[in-house]
Amino acid sequence: MKGVKKIMSVFYLMNKDTPALRVELEAQRHICKEVQPINLEAGPIYLACQEHRVSSAFTEWMRLRAPLWEIGSRRKEILQNYAVNLSDQYWLQPQGSDITWKDITPFRNDFTLKAVPSPNPCTDGRLPKHWAIIDDKRVVIKESSGPYYREAKNEVLASLLLHVLDVPHVTYIERRNLSYCEDFITEDSELVPAWQVLDACEKKETENRFDFFRRCCDTLQIPVTEKELANMLLFDWLIFNEDRHFGNFGFIRSVSDGKFQGMAPLYDHGNSLWFDLPAADFHCIYLKCMPFAKIFERQSQFMRASDLDLGRLTDRVVAEIFQKVWGECIQEKTIAKMLYLVQRHISSVRKQMER
Repeated sequence: MKGVKKIMSVFYLMNKDTPALRVELEAQRHICKEVQPINLEAGPIYLACQEHRVSSAFTEWMRLRAPLWEIGSRRKEILQNYAVNLSDQYWLQPQGSDITWKDITPFRNDFTLKAVPSPNPCTDGRLPKHWAIIDDKRVVIKESSGPYYREAKNEVLASLLLHVLDVPHVTYIERRNLSYCEDFITEDSELVPAWQVLDACEKKETENRFDFFRRCCDTLQIPVTEKELANMLLFDWLIFNEDRHFGNFGFIRSVSDGKFQGMAPLYDHGNSLWFDLPAADFHCIYLKCMPFAKIFERQSQFMRASDLDLGRLTDRVVAEIFQKVWGECIQEKTIAKMLYLVQRHISSVRKQMER
């Protein structure tokens, strides 16, 4: 009704027990109405880079933290769980509450209990996933999708290949079409997805996306080399990973001083190796990719600094890894064709990189 004052809910965006922002949300729909900076240096790097538009930046950050933020029931669930996450130490403290980080942190508290704040409402992604505590370790469990249910096995296969190539990576295991991996973030570090650094500077008109991204990293003093980025892109090409968007890689940042420690171990390789295609549609050229070009052949220009020793991935080694992941299914025509194409593709890419 016109003239009726809307009731606001006030929260503080906290970094552990340090407030970064004061946030006013419309109480029923939880839409962000006003943001007042308190200590932006204590908040997500994305907000510090967007000081001139911090209110809309907070809304974007929160939506990307939990894409269903705009749906009423999910918003309520997020707020009831203080927006805790196992990728960082940010959370929303209601104004007037005496609750502390020690009370709600999922890094130490048993969030599997009903009355304890859970990180699951703020766990996004295309596939359903949730956190569990196994042997006192925080583990994310992710489903695979029909009709082929290959994503979980692809995660394991990728981690085994990365181990052979000696590239820092997250280790996955697979059980019944589910992938399991341990949280690589601690209570003293945070994961900064690559998209959060893209506003560190303005893109030049003649600048390609790769060079622009590297300049953003330099501006924020992120210790990442062209070689590390090239290795990631080259590996994605080897397994036809089509989902390396700016939310699927990132950097580790210290909570105590805000300094970047380096690139995060590589993760999220489920959407690779023709995960959603029948064998008849398997092919190795003009496949779509991210994040610096739309197809791998064009993105290959940013892989020149790679030092991956592709000679380690002999046909025998690759076949052994496929056997370990797929077991008896390796005899099936679909998996046999996948193995054959990957072996041929690795050989072809190795020759191209040696030119």
